Amino acid sequence: ASKYRKMLKVCIPKDAVRHDMKKEGVSEKIIEAIFGKEDTIDTVNNMETPAKGKNTKTKGIHWTANNLGQGKLEDTIFGRSAAKNRNVPLQEPDIKKRLEELFRKNDNRHTGKVKSGETNAGSGMAKLLDITRANNIAIQLKAFNDFTLRALAETINDLDPDRKIVGERVQFIPQLLPTPNELQAIKEYKGESDRLNMVELFFQQLLPVKRVEDKVAVVKAMCTFNEHAAEARAAFKTLVEVCGQVVKSAKLEQIILMVLDVGNLMNEGSLDGGVEAFKFESLPKLSQTKSADGNTTVLDYIVETFIEKGARETLFLDSDFPDIQESCRLSINDLC
Repeated sequence: ASKYRKMLKVCIPKDAVRHDMKKEGVSEKIIEAIFGKEDTIDTVNNMETPAKGKNTKTKGIHWTANNLGQGKLEDTIFGRSAAKNRNVPLQEPDIKKRLEELFRKNDNRHTGKVKSGETNAGSGMAKLLDITRANNIAIQLKAFNDFTLRALAETINDLDPDRKIVGERVQFIPQLLPTPNELQAIKEYKGESDRLNMVELFFQQLLPVKRVEDKVAVVKAMCTFNEHAAEARAAFKTLVEVCGQVVKSAKLEQIILMVLDVGNLMNEGSLDGGVEAFKFESLPKLSQTKSADGNTTVLDYIVETFIEKGARETLFLDSDFPDIQESCRLSINDLC
């Protein structure tokens, strides 16, 4: 929760923070604790503006058209009628006027809206992107309200020379990039810019930026380098200290030698017997190798042996490894 409170403190928009929390699977209780019950999510439904084009005079007929090839069309009633050059009665002014009066389309201009399915060609929004994805990206773009869309694209192209993309919002940048299919759709669009929503306009500004993914990765790396370097130094320091504690532990040495003696005794007469050392990766076998009755493991036997010898304290290794818990949380793969 502290991460998201920090994002709010550096003026990341609430919608962007909430979206990030939901994406990372944060529970509703934590979200409610940070934002409160009454703080509701603002959606980006205002990205689309109603169509303003002039409607046709009559309503449409919602039939299923069948566009046959020329060869097949000739064998139908439509083809035969066309061949006869039949007279079309709707060309007569009175009949056409009567049809328009009966089936005239309702005028929606007073509402500023067009009913679904009645958007004319050349009007309405282009809808080049999936609306859900466009909404999500629009929420994240709110974190960059101090940029124009063009300025943000230019900043990415120039690798953010003024270091304006800093703090938590640097994490949003990779999520703002278009997919190859989305980029292709933007490239192929030849219509007016006022038919594009905010996200589509932003993608349009990114078109001239070459290797945009690589540049975003560089911007992010430059912004987070010092922080990651400090974390890596601290992690390596912990590992060095713990490795030193392991090497110097007298208790651990006694336990390892006991394991060696028990193992050689159990493997006597085989190729695995009489060895001078073993790899630590073999230690889990101590809890997997069980007695004939299945009730006791080799690990149980070693623990009982130390207790019977009055050396119970040897089994308590906490004092020898004070940093062991912190080191267990580190991943070598993340540090390499």
